Amino acid sequence: MKYLKYFESKKNDVYIFLDIDGVCIPFDENSNHRYFEDKEKWSKEAITNLNNFHKKYKPNVVIISSYCNEKTLKELQDKFIEMGFKGTITEKLKGQKSEIRFSLVKKYVKENNIDKFVIIDDIEHDIKDVPEIKKNWCRPKSNKGFTKEDLSDCYKMLEA
Repeated sequence: MKYLKYFESKKNDVYIFLDIDGVCIPFDENSNHRYFEDKEKWSKEAITNLNNFHKKYKPNVVIISSYCNEKTLKELQDKFIEMGFKGTITEKLKGQKSEIRFSLVKKYVKENNIDKFVIIDDIEHDIKDVPEIKKNWCRPKSNKGFTKEDLSDCYKMLEA
């Protein structure tokens, strides 16, 4: 009975699958765009919008960025705290590769019996291979990052 309670409560949790470059760190398509360590490049608006999302839903945050391959979970969490994020980075997507990113999200969602989730990523990666999760995808503009309009779109996805 205890197991069933845990299983059901996880099913009802809200998840964000969050990219970093182009979402939290806007970039011009003609630039190198690897600015994780540069505090000035992070979008204050994106962090504010993530904090508003956190305040409303208390989501589990799973990083799906290519930074998963080079940063520890602690390094990711520390950077988000430094930038003002009030939530917790729950984990990072295992096996992260850009060419199969959305397929990995789909697999994670299925294995963890998750119903309520949004994917915030500025690049389409392999979405054509998993069109059934497209309804959960918020695609910020790379040069703007996660805007108030994107936040509103995420709310609509979760309330649909």
